[in-house]
Amino acid sequence: MPGTKQDEQGQGRVYRRVVDLKGRVTLPVEMRQQLGIRTGEEVEFVVKEEGEWYLRKPPEQKSCAMCGAAAHLFILGNQALCQPCALEYVQRLARELGLSVVGKGGNFSKK
Repeated sequence: MPGTKQDEQGQGRVYRRVVDLKGRVTLPVEMRQQLGIRTGEEVEFVVKEEGEWYLRKPPEQKSCAMCGAAAHLFILGNQALCQPCALEYVQRLARELGLSVVGKGGNFSKK
């Protein structure tokens, strides 16, 4: 039954949740607040050889992977990109895939 209790070994709180049919688990709000996990952030599941596993926040990347800028970062997979580099990346990718890209001004012609 889902709930919260104290660990028998005194190592902290134990949060019990049920895995749904798609393999998802909801992290309790108290846990997210305590660990500083926000909506849209990545978490890592670490599996040890002994069969134990744990959840952690990955180390934050504080600069753009392409230019080194430290402001306005977007996380794309496990890479951080600043806004200008992310836009350049999307445009290059669209060209490679033969797709049209809507620019900053939208796709409406100016009349």
